Amino acid sequence: MTGVALALILISALMHASWNLFLKRSGHPEIFTWCMSATTSIIMLPVGAFILVIQPIQGPGLWFLLGTIVLHVAYFTTLARAYSASDLSLVYPISRGLGSAIVPVIGILILGETVAIYAAIGIGLVIAGISTIHIPSISNQTKLSSFNNLLRSRGSIYAILTGLIIAAYSTWDKVGITYVHPLLYMYSISVGVTLMLAPYQIRTYGIRAMR
Repeated sequence: MTGVALALILISALMHASWNLFLKRSGHPEIFTWCMSATTSIIMLPVGAFILVIQPIQGPGLWFLLGTIVLHVAYFTTLARAYSASDLSLVYPISRGLGSAIVPVIGILILGETVAIYAAIGIGLVIAGISTIHIPSISNQTKLSSFNNLLRSRGSIYAILTGLIIAAYSTWDKVGITYVHPLLYMYSISVGVTLMLAPYQIRTYGIRAMR
């Protein structure tokens, strides 16, 4: 891996963690996620329209877009509810860690990919780390009850669901972007999420709260 590639990965990770921090601090995670999607849809409209003209969506691409929009609606919903119920320090590592750990497994079972031994060890460490987040001390009794604590927490349950959805849309999108231009694909997700969640947002919070 080149230095430039590593730098881009680190910057991307920092940006992703930052918007999750803003989401948690917003006080209204569901409104925040909808406004973020709506803002992206407006700002990126010229880019999305231009790509759509030169590379129209054809064939299976439409079905992949519909599928990923549904998955992302579920993702934003469970993520927002996880942050409403629990802390960033719990939700973020569970959701992102679990999602990242499951993706290679799905890749092996469905896409016929292979995973190196070091990657498999890393997956195991991620899962072990997730299971110990709720351990308040190092006693054997609390170690044995860590999974029970994990499943009793409403925030943890939503975080786990979010991680499963992340794994699902990551695998789905890997194939989907082979049929649709990546930028148009991402823009379509923002538009689709905005439109699908709008009725719920208006009914639940009202238009004034979304301004």
